[in-house]
Amino acid sequence: MDLHCSILNFYEAYDILFVIYHNALYEFLTSINIGYMLYILYILISPKFYYKD
Repeated sequence: MDLHCSILNFYEAYDILFVIYHNALYEFLTSINIGYMLYILYILISPKFYYKD
């Protein structure tokens, strides 16, 4: 009985982790355009900082 309860708790925690992972992945995919634009800005700006002799 104890093993059965622990297995149920494990699957419940796995469900919660899957929901959290799915929400994080969805938010990452919806904000990927903003991240891409920031990455391009970083690529364009960073040489000015690196080669600023």
